[in-house]
Amino acid sequence: MQDVAVSVRVIPPAVSHGDSVSLRPQRGIHTAHSRSLLSTPARQCLPGLVNPTQSIITSMVVWAAMVERAGNGVEAGGAGEGSRINWAVEAENFTMHNHIQIHGPRPEQQQQMDASKIKQSKAALALVKCPPPSHIFQGRQDILEKMEEYFSKNPGQRQIYVLYGLGGSGKTQIALKFLDMMNRYQTPRFTKQFFINASSLQTLDTAFKNIAISQKIGNTSEDGLLWLISEIEEWMLLFDNADDPTIDLFPFFPRCTHGNIIITSRNPQLAEHGPRSHSRVGDMDETDAIDLLLLRAVKEKTIETTQRASEIVKVFIICKIV
Repeated sequence: MQDVAVSVRVIPPAVSHGDSVSLRPQRGIHTAHSRSLLSTPARQCLPGLVNPTQSIITSMVVWAAMVERAGNGVEAGGAGEGSRINWAVEAENFTMHNHIQIHGPRPEQQQQMDASKIKQSKAALALVKCPPPSHIFQGRQDILEKMEEYFSKNPGQRQIYVLYGLGGSGKTQIALKFLDMMNRYQTPRFTKQFFINASSLQTLDTAFKNIAISQKIGNTSEDGLLWLISEIEEWMLLFDNADDPTIDLFPFFPRCTHGNIIITSRNPQLAEHGPRSHSRVGDMDETDAIDLLLLRAVKEKTIETTQRASEIVKVFIICKIV
């Protein structure tokens, strides 16, 4: 049960009227509770007054109506028969006395629950956070420049780029290197970046579920997709290892016209998601391969080491052809 206590200034003094309303006939400040103020008929007519969720404004309007009803017929001495008197009601105070006890978690329990949610959110974010590229990444400048040019156009619109090629050709590393490059701008090109394991339906569902948990807006993949739809920003989804030709990625694209997507796959048919924005990732050219080999072997680049590295790269190429 919830009582409403209202202090009002009545000018001129109110008088009793009928069975529905009773106001004290003294001039000045009066305080009454909703249950003592109204009889049963009045409560039925004015249920808003005893509604626990009523607003201050509603209470004041009801008070004014009550005082006005009390004034009807006063001069003629009959109920509702005389001239209407204009009454002024000034609110002095308004308090809600709540007699309902809602049992919830104690403060220490609430703190533990909040800490648990924060920990869960951080763990989920770690699972969908894009990792950094390899520290020995080398080459692929042609593809990186093409991707940079593509994503620099039409900001605010949906952009999709597809990297396809044989396994181990470096598709994922190219994508991660590109995102790392974009993050180094004074104003990063992408606001949020999420790594989506697209190797199976289960991993796809789990990834979007983790997005929802990391943003504290739910715990289902649908929640994650809805959040991305609501976030009208330059977020980026990296669908990695989308190799299974039986999986349709389209249901996992947020149904909106904003956001950015990169797909890496062995399946060249996925290039249809980016008819004018895709790259085939093949073998590295010989110069990049030599530089990578020397970097990996921690060898200084000299004429001698370059020659030896070149011979190794040529043998590797011949072996692949055979």
